[in-house]
Amino acid sequence: MMLEYKKAVASSNPDSQIQAINTCQRIYETTPDLADMVSVLNEHQTLLKRQVKIEIKDKRTQAEGKNQIMRLHPRKSITSLPLIETLHYCCFYHHGKDDETLGPVSLQKEFKLTDKQFEWIMIGARAKLKKWEDLDTLFTSKSWYGSNKQKSSLGFDKVVGILEKSNAPPDILSKYLTLIEDLETRLALATKLKCHKVAVETIVSMKDKQRLDEYRKHLERTHPVQALISGYLQNSQIKWR
Repeated sequence: MMLEYKKAVASSNPDSQIQAINTCQRIYETTPDLADMVSVLNEHQTLLKRQVKIEIKDKRTQAEGKNQIMRLHPRKSITSLPLIETLHYCCFYHHGKDDETLGPVSLQKEFKLTDKQFEWIMIGARAKLKKWEDLDTLFTSKSWYGSNKQKSSLGFDKVVGILEKSNAPPDILSKYLTLIEDLETRLALATKLKCHKVAVETIVSMKDKQRLDEYRKHLERTHPVQALISGYLQNSQIKWR
């Protein structure tokens, strides 16, 4: 039976794949030992049908030449891609769209992807385009009191890790480093990434004067952060441990 499924997905024609998977599904439904596979086949068929719709729309859009991202980053056919790669495609080319076919949020809901999976793929896709401002939209949510707050299902330490691999500029790394709640984790990452201002301000938050003295010894005397450190050490309002 599994051989039949492998044959079904071997075709390069998505319509043929859908038809073959549908045939397999009918066979599996009558075989008790393979009943669990029915949902897998159904999801695969649903994904293929959606990919066909996306392909039709995007071929037309690409031919019109009005989509700047498609002009700068020519797309490849989406049909037969795995689910996660399909999400990456939608995050890359169709970020912010509410379209039920093209929108990445719609895809997440239909296939019940977790918020962590969605964030991971979205960050990578937008970072590849250097669209750092889109991350604000991704992480911004409303608090109980109606004010905006930054929140990540992955955790901002993981977010910073993805951004580092994506060669994000220092100001972007620093921005998300400051959102890491655990001070030791924030300090370790800031030190590793040479985001010295964040590291210094984190040590100050810890009220650890000795560690601040040690940190400045590892910086060049002419480094701009030296002045910041001196200012903190001379600040009588800080109650050091």
